[in-house]
Amino acid sequence: MRNSKMIVGLVGVMTLMAVSTVFAFGPCGAGCGFGQGMGKCPILASVDNLTKEQKDQISTLRTEFLRKQVMLRSQVAQKRIDLMELANKSPQDEAAIQKKKEEIWAIKDELRNNRRAFGTKIRSLLTAEQREKIGVWMGRGAGPCGAGGCGMGGMRGGMRGGMMGMGMGSRN
Repeated sequence: MRNSKMIVGLVGVMTLMAVSTVFAFGPCGAGCGFGQGMGKCPILASVDNLTKEQKDQISTLRTEFLRKQVMLRSQVAQKRIDLMELANKSPQDEAAIQKKKEEIWAIKDELRNNRRAFGTKIRSLLTAEQREKIGVWMGRGAGPCGAGGCGMGGMRGGMRGGMMGMGMGSRN
């Protein structure tokens, strides 16, 4: 019993380490993630005529957005560990497992809604000409990294695929 708890703990720590690395760099490299600034962000770098006021407002929005996302991602990671523990118990409590999955899905919905709201706020700060220039990147096409986006934008299949083996499954 003690060994299985130790194994679950080690798997949890390894998962957190892997998740933090993926969140830091995203599926397409650094993208718009931490520490890159707007100059390295492919979306905003394509708009060469941002005013200082726009840059300041975008920077403030981005910082606020990233703080929220990191907090929510941390909650998802903790709930995944909780789910692993529930899945490893014998006998399994299917109702508790389902409830934990629903908690994870609710947080993921919030993450997705925050991303959409962030994009909307950014677009509202731009002129029509600037919005046209980044249209391909924000909401009108897949962009250079596919529909998942770059940087911290999302993990399409990375963690979800890994979690399916642990009873995470699909929402549909």
